[in-house]
Amino acid sequence: MRRQISWFLPLALFGMVAAYLAAYDRKKKWWQTNRKQQDVLYWAGWLIPVGAFFSVANFFHPYYTIMLAPPLAVLAALAITSGLKKATSKRDDKRARWLRYLLFMGLGTTACLQSYYVWAYYPWLSLVILILTAVALVMMTLIPAKERLFLTLGVGFLCLAPGF
Repeated sequence: MRRQISWFLPLALFGMVAAYLAAYDRKKKWWQTNRKQQDVLYWAGWLIPVGAFFSVANFFHPYYTIMLAPPLAVLAALAITSGLKKATSKRDDKRARWLRYLLFMGLGTTACLQSYYVWAYYPWLSLVILILTAVALVMMTLIPAKERLFLTLGVGFLCLAPGF
């Protein structure tokens, strides 16, 4: 896939898993899905086949990768909102911990991918993205009361490269 469409691809992929797990209801069977899970499956059903096609096909114009923008945006937003909602809940259960880990991994891998893309053009911006996102993730861990603030800052730091 082209670099310009995959700025938030890792966050979207981790968000797909996090949003599905956040909406999971233990009282239902595994095949019985609720509305939120169906929404995640809808966007994943758009992203995965189209992304797989563009990853292997070499005979298309790069403009057509714009078809990946809506599911990438929605799944990245679901990663942030569902991970934050469950991760900042008062309950400290296994699911909240896993959602927090998925959120951290999504933000961390997205920062690494973006810094890899930017390194050839602006090495200083690559370092800024890595350092600031790492600081935001560490502060989210150290100061749980300000987790929303540091998550917002981390996402803002991830928007530096695509915005620049």
